[in-house]
Amino acid sequence: MSLEPVPALAVFRQRIGLIALAFTGAHGRDQIARRLVRDAARSEDGYVAKEVLEDATCTEIMSSSDCDKLTTTVEAAGLATGSMPLHLEQALLDVVDAAVATIMAHVDVREPS
Repeated sequence: MSLEPVPALAVFRQRIGLIALAFTGAHGRDQIARRLVRDAARSEDGYVAKEVLEDATCTEIMSSSDCDKLTTTVEAAGLATGSMPLHLEQALLDVVDAAVATIMAHVDVREPS
């Protein structure tokens, strides 16, 4: 875990850390878990936060403020909600409709014979 945090590698780092945590005995587990929680809170990455919140050792050692921050990060990313927020779904559908209209305006579409 001596790698410096790089945003592009946040999920990779977190997964490596969780693997290390799984293979570490009682001595050292809390230190690794604290580092994972701290890095997740700093990264503000929804996937990283979700992974930490799903790990029993990490959730045991994290403070309530860490838990709140990570939960907010997961929710803001739209993860673990079961579906895309309606306003984002509508925006996506609007963009798709606009793309289809643009393509259709520039492509000669023939009916199958």
